[in-house]
Amino acid sequence: ILNNKRSGTGGIFNKVLLFVTIFFCCLLLTPEKHCSSQAIEKQERPLVTNIPSVNRLFVGRLEHLTKLREKLKTEETSGIIPIVGMAGMGKTQLAKQYAHAHANDYDVIWWVDANQDLLSQIRELGLELRSLQGCAMPEPQERAVTTWSQAIDLCQKQRSTKMLLVIDDVKDKEFAKPISQTIKSIHLLLTSRNQLMGENVMCLKCFTSEESIEYLNKMLPEHSYDREGLNKLRETLHDYPLALAQASS
Repeated sequence: ILNNKRSGTGGIFNKVLLFVTIFFCCLLLTPEKHCSSQAIEKQERPLVTNIPSVNRLFVGRLEHLTKLREKLKTEETSGIIPIVGMAGMGKTQLAKQYAHAHANDYDVIWWVDANQDLLSQIRELGLELRSLQGCAMPEPQERAVTTWSQAIDLCQKQRSTKMLLVIDDVKDKEFAKPISQTIKSIHLLLTSRNQLMGENVMCLKCFTSEESIEYLNKMLPEHSYDREGLNKLRETLHDYPLALAQASS
């Protein structure tokens, strides 16, 4: 069209129309390209995960979440942190919150309940890795946790995956040994009431006064104006998270 030898108003009009068309096409295509770039840069959710749903009422504990991240960052490939404290302090909720907050840092996040059969939960992880990542795993009838852990460790090395494993409500540090001693490159969080869970322990205590008020405001929004009343309630319950949850319920 630009090389068209036509002259006069019609030729000029065609050239102007062409440039206007190209200009607006560029405007339309640019946002689409930008969105595509963002989608590529943004990490996806972990491929293999069974994290319990996020707790919308979670408040505070920013210092603990920051320390967890710092401790695990210093151990880039592996690290074990027991989160200990009395019942009702929110150990499970803290571990869950960390898992959700840093989900994009891992390829695998797996939640294990220490009150349930360990073999079945580790086997389920192994079968998920076989299904989703094509890793070689033992036959389903294999009964040794160590055998499954070894296969998971090999899969992790072959795929260069980053794994976070949470074992909730551990009674004895021996419980996690078949995993911690076999799967080497792993971030492992243990929650326990047992204070003697080894090194690098993080002790969880009661809420601060501000955390208690923040929690009560979430649970009792219709009473958020009554700061004096909420403050009296949290003082009576000594900022104990479980007691605050039960009282506000």
